[in-house]
Amino acid sequence: MSTTVIIWTLTAVIAGAIGAMVGQRRGRQYAGFWWGFLLGPLGWLIVALGPDLSASNCVHCGAKRYQIRLCTQCGKDAWTLG
Repeated sequence: MSTTVIIWTLTAVIAGAIGAMVGQRRGRQYAGFWWGFLLGPLGWLIVALGPDLSASNCVHCGAKRYQIRLCTQCGKDAWTLG
């Protein structure tokens, strides 16, 4: 195997790992890996600017919440109605 192929493969894997780290913050870890692996820095941007799947809305007031049970705006349990 030539040195060039090894370098390109290693670079793609490192870019994929960085993409996975970017995607993990957005709830898209696997997509981040593959976008980073295939497109490098452009893939990182695609994942960083894409939809945030880790955020959801409170069922009571509609405020954004990030993986927490109690809403920071209304103080109610953000996962259940009532």
